[in-house]
Amino acid sequence: MSKSFKIRNWRKFQMYKDRNPTWICVHVALLDDLDWEDIPDVEKWHIIAIWLLAADRDHPKDAGFEDGPSLRYDAEWIQRKCSLESKPNLDRLVSLGYIVCNELVTDSLRTRYDTVPSETETEAQTETDSLSSKHDDAIKEIVGILNTTTGKTFKHTTAATRKVISGRLNDGYTVDDFVTVIKSKYSEWRDDKKYVKFLRPSTLFNPTNFENYIQAAKKPDKPREYKDNSSFDWSQMGIKPEDRV
Repeated sequence: MSKSFKIRNWRKFQMYKDRNPTWICVHVALLDDLDWEDIPDVEKWHIIAIWLLAADRDHPKDAGFEDGPSLRYDAEWIQRKCSLESKPNLDRLVSLGYIVCNELVTDSLRTRYDTVPSETETEAQTETDSLSSKHDDAIKEIVGILNTTTGKTFKHTTAATRKVISGRLNDGYTVDDFVTVIKSKYSEWRDDKKYVKFLRPSTLFNPTNFENYIQAAKKPDKPREYKDNSSFDWSQMGIKPEDRV
């Protein structure tokens, strides 16, 4: 048995029925998605390519396909099937919420998708789990601070949350850096209806966003510049020296 994933909200946005060839919907809601704004163009194409692959393998009447097709959690297989120049970063797409990990795939589904997980992939997952466990206390503290600040109820045990926080801790960032980002973005977004929904681990702590948010929060405010008007000829404006305040 092996790992698989589905597309989040697949049935909600993919409204085609009995069409051949199948087409996919790309919803305009993406234009208001902060994560979509931030990810590189190559990752945008990876996401769309995965949608195409899912549509090609979508069989709504089959058991287990009620909420969308399951795809193998195998970046090399997806790269080959979609003719991509590079492998998609599936872990990152999970952390951003575009795909959702399933329960283990059955042997029959594995045969249908004609690939077997490599030993290297399994070893990499084991290493990731070990690194995440090393940061248990810090992860719990960071999620607690996020919940206290925002009033939300994120779980520190969620795999995607643990992974994205562990990644930043492994990069050398400290709990204080997380607090800086949380406080800064909460102050900036709490009254913004468009952005308040992005006060979440997958957005705040993803690699590109986190570094940018840290730099922005630590950047000192530019001091105001005052002009010396002592030599200005106020008489040109009809103002007498004694009238100036």
